[in-house]
Amino acid sequence: MKGDSNMNIIELSKDEFNHLEPFNLIEGILEKESDMYYSPNSQNEIIKVYKNYQNKKYIDEKMETIDNLIKYTTELDFPELLVPNGILKVDGNIMGPIYPRIHGYTSRIYFYTFYCPTKVKIEILRKIGLLLEKIKNTNPKYNAAFSDVHVDNFMIPGFPSNNVEKSPNFNIIACDTDSMKIYNSPGITGYYLFDSDKMSYYEKYPLDSEGFVKASSNTDIFCYIMMILDLISKSEYVYCLNEDEYYRYLDYLDKLGFDSSLLESFASVYEDDIDNISPLPYLNSLTKISKKSSLQAFYKTRLKK
Repeated sequence: MKGDSNMNIIELSKDEFNHLEPFNLIEGILEKESDMYYSPNSQNEIIKVYKNYQNKKYIDEKMETIDNLIKYTTELDFPELLVPNGILKVDGNIMGPIYPRIHGYTSRIYFYTFYCPTKVKIEILRKIGLLLEKIKNTNPKYNAAFSDVHVDNFMIPGFPSNNVEKSPNFNIIACDTDSMKIYNSPGITGYYLFDSDKMSYYEKYPLDSEGFVKASSNTDIFCYIMMILDLISKSEYVYCLNEDEYYRYLDYLDKLGFDSSLLESFASVYEDDIDNISPLPYLNSLTKISKKSSLQAFYKTRLKK
């Protein structure tokens, strides 16, 4: 079984497993794939128990992704990627990986908290963009993309929530790395890309045999752009707009004076004849974001016409 080599293995009985202490995620954080528990050996380790652990094909694919992740991060310098340090087995069956516990908060907490200054939110986005760019620029032999890019999969460790403006030097840690696309592991997309019917109209977002959008640098940039637009629009639903409404909203932002190159990168996600353009070089143009840029304000202007 893949995942066993060079990994710490915790073996428990079913009864011992049933007495593990749950690790409760902050309300609002999405985690559909697994349940979280403290390790029986340390409060500084978290076990990710897959809800689909009885599916051998699913577990084998997850373990192969973890093997690939370990190889990838061993060969390359990627301290931003959270890597498992063990595997949990219950009555001999693999239940999921064991991760070092990250003491901090996900980017969601900062993006949707009124006291966090815009410049800090933009800096968090910049660091996420740098990580995605770093993954994209690794040797093509790694076949790498992050895959499931959204606000709950990036953490700021040790970042004081009551003193964010005075803490400019912080790192990000990318979680859910066992869903990455690496080597022969195809990656798992979701969240912003759940509407595969909509995305299937575009050749640059091909679907796999199960009807899910395949992970790629294009999907990474798509999701990254949607994270930025969530912040600008003060909404989590820009990705739900149809193409016509999406372009109307970008035209509205253009009239508000948003940087043309930034808007060009936003527009690229629905232009099938080009690869998606990273907005990373243009983030500095977002010095402040007014209420006028909200999706709600946009719809109010539409109603007045």
